[in-house]
Amino acid sequence: MKIIESSREAYRYLWSPVRNEDRFSRFLAGRNIAVGHLDPGEMGQRLLDLKAVASAQSQLAGKPGSLELVELSERADYLLNAHLASTLAPVTGRRRAKYINPGVGLVCGATQYHVDMPWSGCIFGAWCLQGPERIVRFSEMDLEVPFVPGTVVLFDPAQPHALLRPGATAYAVEEYQDGQMCTFLSFSIKKEPRICEAMGVLVYGSRKHAGVRTTVRQYRPCPMTGELQYQE
Repeated sequence: MKIIESSREAYRYLWSPVRNEDRFSRFLAGRNIAVGHLDPGEMGQRLLDLKAVASAQSQLAGKPGSLELVELSERADYLLNAHLASTLAPVTGRRRAKYINPGVGLVCGATQYHVDMPWSGCIFGAWCLQGPERIVRFSEMDLEVPFVPGTVVLFDPAQPHALLRPGATAYAVEEYQDGQMCTFLSFSIKKEPRICEAMGVLVYGSRKHAGVRTTVRQYRPCPMTGELQYQE
């Protein structure tokens, strides 16, 4: 996998899974993303052939911007771990890693900017199985990566991100009325020292990171532009 680092220092911000809770570690959102390629092949086709996936596709048809997640079994977790291991090894540093909650995600057209808060202690991953050419854009890092069948991308779920057409920086629903569906495998990897180092994730310390822009309050990105919006 290739590690891509943002040149924007200002994007780093304080993030904690629980507001005002000192018992939990607080992190500066990772400043790196990792991109690789793994041909979907037979494994990808098996995921696409699941009845639940076909059902979700029919439900999303004609609903641009809608997203559905089909959760997979522990057995699938085991098989996918083995299948992705070699691709992810440059980041995980091992032949196997702790994967959590794998699922098949389906998006009709594109997604608005968002953060994936439930995966607070993890690095988020997506493996594109099929669909039109898209990009994953990270607004705070000012980075984007192509997202086509075979693409594997890892990033900190605290970073605002969106799935958009190539060349777009903002989300506009009227641009995704053709009904094209993007299908991907989503998964998360538990944050461990080696993974945090590769992804540029730092545990927050007030002395070490004095002066770094932080989000002491709760925040969410603007769905259209990705700009951070703070809430009391």
